[in-house]
Amino acid sequence: AKPKHSGWTSNPNSLGFKIQQLGLQIQDRILQFAANHLGFWTVMMFSSVPNPLFDLIGFWCGHTLLPFRSFFGALLIGKGLIKATIQSLIIIFFF
Repeated sequence: AKPKHSGWTSNPNSLGFKIQQLGLQIQDRILQFAANHLGFWTVMMFSSVPNPLFDLIGFWCGHTLLPFRSFFGALLIGKGLIKATIQSLIIIFFF
């Protein structure tokens, strides 16, 4: 018979499991704080430059339940005003 996995986080009564749960709670609190206080600015910053991380920011906003108004407002400013202006200036400068 195969022995059952007995990792340091598999037993709910073990110290390792409790430490892992505490770490997840701290991580969740940090994400909630960032979404509540920095969400608009984070979305605007990541949407104003072309990068693949913006998809992850969208997932983060959904996970932390960032209000749609904040997300869409920052998206509109970041992509519509900042990014479009920068790209237009680059095209005008080079051509």
